[in-house]
Amino acid sequence: MKRHEPTEEDGKIALRDHVVEKALSARKRHPHLGNETQVTAFLQDEECVRFATELSFDQSALQESEFAWAESKGSGPKDGYRLHVHPKFRSDPVLSSLIAYHVARINYGDIVTSEEAELYGSALLGLSREDYYQSLCQAADSLSTCGGSQ
Repeated sequence: MKRHEPTEEDGKIALRDHVVEKALSARKRHPHLGNETQVTAFLQDEECVRFATELSFDQSALQESEFAWAESKGSGPKDGYRLHVHPKFRSDPVLSSLIAYHVARINYGDIVTSEEAELYGSALLGLSREDYYQSLCQAADSLSTCGGSQ
C-alpha cells in the first residue's frame, strides 16, 4: 500500500479548516464583540488569542490609510503583540472586524494570508466572507476619504 504524501494544497486546506474551527470556538466564548471592553476581553483570552496582545489606539504607528497593524513586542511571538488600531474606530462597531483580521496572523504567524484572515474574521463574527471583506474595505476607504491623518 502506497503511503499518502501530503501536498502543499493539503496543508492549506488543513490550515484553513483549523482557522475556521478556532474562530467558531472563539465566537462561542465571546459571542458579543461590539465594543472596546468586549474586544479587549477577547484579546486577553488565551483560548482565543495565542499570544498576549494589547490594544493601542495609536495612529502614529500606522501607515496612511491603514486601519490596524499587529506589532511584535519583541524578537518572537512569545513576547506578545501590540495591536495598533486607528483611533477613529475606537467606538465604532467595525472594531471587532478590524481586530479579527489581525488575530489570525497573531495566532498563526506569517503563514497566514489574507484568505485565512478573512475566513477567521467572517467565522468569528458570523458573517459571510464577502460581507466581512466589504466591512474591511469600507473601513479602509473611510480613512482614505478622510485623509488618513485625523
